[in-house]
Amino acid sequence: MTKSLLKRLGFLVGLLVVTVLARFIITGGYPTIKLSSASALAGPVSIGIGQGSSDTLPVEGKDYRIKSAEFFDDKEWAVVRILPLKNKADPAILVLKKIDGVYQAVLGPSGQFSSGYFYVMPFDVSQYLTQQEAFR
Repeated sequence: MTKSLLKRLGFLVGLLVVTVLARFIITGGYPTIKLSSASALAGPVSIGIGQGSSDTLPVEGKDYRIKSAEFFDDKEWAVVRILPLKNKADPAILVLKKIDGVYQAVLGPSGQFSSGYFYVMPFDVSQYLTQQEAFR
């Protein structure tokens, strides 16, 4: 009976060693990193906020939080309200437009925009920004 138990124990240890080695080979020896989930707009917002400011883009949940996102014209336009987390800056608005299937920042980030922009975007986007008192 002890031989049978030792065989099973040896098999389990061997299986464990093979599993660990396989994982080590597959991951290249690096530990697995799990990223927290982010909003679908996190990438375009980070790019819109970080344009020209540094080599690294701001990260949602670390540098800013998306307070709200409103979509217009069959989701071709989006208005995103952003709250900075690291500094005492005021909340900002970023206007995104879907270009070639990808949202891109076309206006902002800012707290208020020139009223001249009112006429270069769809009426419902302009109307929403007016309601949010985003035009000066």
